[in-house]
Amino acid sequence: MLRPRGLTLFTLALAVSATTLARGGDGVAEPDPTDGLARELVQKRGAVEKLSSELELAKGAEREALRALAQQRADVERRLKALEHEREELDRALAEREAAASAREAGRKALTPLVVRHLDALAGYVKGALPFKTAERVQALEELKREVEAGRTSPEQALSRLWSALEDELRLTRDTGLYRQQLDVDGTPQLVDVAKLGMVLLYVRTLDGRFGFAAPDEKGAWRAVLVTAPDPQARIRRLFEALDGHARQGHFALPNPLAGRAPGEG
Repeated sequence: MLRPRGLTLFTLALAVSATTLARGGDGVAEPDPTDGLARELVQKRGAVEKLSSELELAKGAEREALRALAQQRADVERRLKALEHEREELDRALAEREAAASAREAGRKALTPLVVRHLDALAGYVKGALPFKTAERVQALEELKREVEAGRTSPEQALSRLWSALEDELRLTRDTGLYRQQLDVDGTPQLVDVAKLGMVLLYVRTLDGRFGFAAPDEKGAWRAVLVTAPDPQARIRRLFEALDGHARQGHFALPNPLAGRAPGEG
């Protein structure tokens, strides 16, 4: 579309005129005082916007930190409650254990004299029984008694060992065998071989080949005596020879020390 030529020239004249006025009458440009202010305003506005953005970021980070701290506080409070509950459970368990320990201690105090009394009774039985390793058996019982009275062994442990000792005594009543031990023979302590038949009969063979048996005296105390008559000696000798050969069965006619003085007892 073509514009009128006169209008175009008029517009050009106005533009030239405006330029002339801006530069001054002589056409030289004069500084605009608002340009520096505008630039400074733009710079400050940019700085304000930057600071505003940084502030918002800082506020956001602060909010996140506060939320994290709140979560940590909640977690700590939950853990504290759990620990408090656990402590209460431990206190309750400790109280129960202390009560049980007190009850056990009371039971031990009541059990101790009972165990000691039965140890004394068993030791008395051993002293009056067939003289088979009497010193060793009595010593073991007396040592256990001392341990209980000194508190080195609990009554429960002592009761278990006392029960084992009773079982050993029962086993001795069923056992037949050949042993070697220290024994007073006719009042003289010496090492001898003994043939134990349960806990009823005990026959003796000295190391120099003499024979005898254990017999109760008038007061019921056991003593080992030697026999001199050939027939009792031969009978006892056959018993020892069978035991030396590891025989556990057979028929033996033996002198009976429980029937009084045997013939040929010296």
